[in-house]
Amino acid sequence: SDSNYGMVMRTLFAISQPSGDRVFRMEAEKPDRAAASARYEALLPERIDVLLLGLGTDGHIASLFPNSQALCSTQRAVLPVEECSAAHPRLSITRKVIDNAEAIFLLAPGEAKGRVLAKALRPPMEDFMSLPVRLAMRGTWLLDEAAARQLAELDSENAQHN
Repeated sequence: SDSNYGMVMRTLFAISQPSGDRVFRMEAEKPDRAAASARYEALLPERIDVLLLGLGTDGHIASLFPNSQALCSTQRAVLPVEECSAAHPRLSITRKVIDNAEAIFLLAPGEAKGRVLAKALRPPMEDFMSLPVRLAMRGTWLLDEAAARQLAELDSENAQHN
């Protein structure tokens, strides 16, 4: 029930998978997660056309959690997640994949996620260690009204300070 792969297969590809597309599941449950991450990394193209990311209320994207050492990786495309905050064993794409993606879509519904985005828009913008979502700020944000309202409040605050 917590699997992103399962959610995608139940929702985006519930009826069928687009012709010519391939979907590969990250095998984070494997005992040797380093080997599993290397296998998945070998499947990835150099540049992903469309990257769809979700946002956690702590500011994480993919499974790149705040202050994770994986955020510092610039050579690898996939790494095991070592953070104890992860409820289940995970693998994650890295900053390298996000930086090289042609198009990024960031799904951030709800008031709490809107607050995270509003915080990410405040300086220091280059601090992605505390808010990994800052790695995806160039993407297209997919927000609901509750999330967008938080950004509108940030605009209102900025107007009052100027």
